[in-house]
Amino acid sequence: MPAIISNIVHGVGRVAQRRGLDLPAAGFDLGEAHKVVIVSVTEGEDKPLKYPTIFNSADVAVITKNELSSAVEFDWDAARTSIQSVRPGMQIFRLSAKTGEGMEEYLAFLAQQLAAQKAETRA
Repeated sequence: MPAIISNIVHGVGRVAQRRGLDLPAAGFDLGEAHKVVIVSVTEGEDKPLKYPTIFNSADVAVITKNELSSAVEFDWDAARTSIQSVRPGMQIFRLSAKTGEGMEEYLAFLAQQLAAQKAETRA
């Protein structure tokens, strides 16, 4: 079960992936503007409790494959509670690449972050 953190660096996404207990990049400054932890509903709602370092070091959580949530009996309330217990106030996006659900909101968030980063760089 992969734990993934995507780093947005100067408008370009970098993804680091590792199967295991922790992602080495989670604790290191890679020059990224934000760290995003990405998990799918098929991995279960307990991932934040199993891998707290990854969630605690991320700024945003993205939960993918939302279209499968009912088929795998994914408990959104439990997932939200798990994430918030590890990283209170973390923004959570629910996405489905298949249906497009949540994509507009997430892409708007990324565009807003990129614009803010560019404005900060100019200042």
